[in-house]
Amino acid sequence: MKKVMKRIKVIGIVVACMLMIAGCASQQQPSVSSQEPDNNQSSDINNIPEEIPVPSESETLATLQITVGDEILTATLWSNPASESLLAQLPLTLAFEDYGGRELIAEPLQPITMEGIPERDSPQEGDLSFYAPSNALSLTYADLGEWVGAVRLGRIEGDLSILKNHSEPVMVMIEQVE
Repeated sequence: MKKVMKRIKVIGIVVACMLMIAGCASQQQPSVSSQEPDNNQSSDINNIPEEIPVPSESETLATLQITVGDEILTATLWSNPASESLLAQLPLTLAFEDYGGRELIAEPLQPITMEGIPERDSPQEGDLSFYAPSNALSLTYADLGEWVGAVRLGRIEGDLSILKNHSEPVMVMIEQVE
């Protein structure tokens, strides 16, 4: 009986130590920092939140027509404050330039609001997105990775190859389809 009591006491001490260690470790977890590397791309896996809230893809705000040169794409604009900000500026005709072989970008006439938008997002191939630090509206034709200040506005449908291989700026008209 004495051995059993001694084992219970040792187990109790071990459990108490484990709980103390777990409590200290949770208090020392790195928090998501607003300070990012110079290029604003998050590379520290510890600074990425477990779940990144993204704009609502289930609620459609509007359907857009995107005319690239003489080719036409359509896009579904999702319901979020940034998309509403873009919609208020339409129709837009802008000179888009290739950036990094992954997207066509242009500066909208007015900045797009980031109020109420998550701090970071991961634009993917086929997304209409916005990157606030450089005020760039993006027609994305390759995955961009996660960026602080990025927001996905909607989804482009159609042949994305028409967005590629532009060595010179290309005129793009974005308008709402009634």
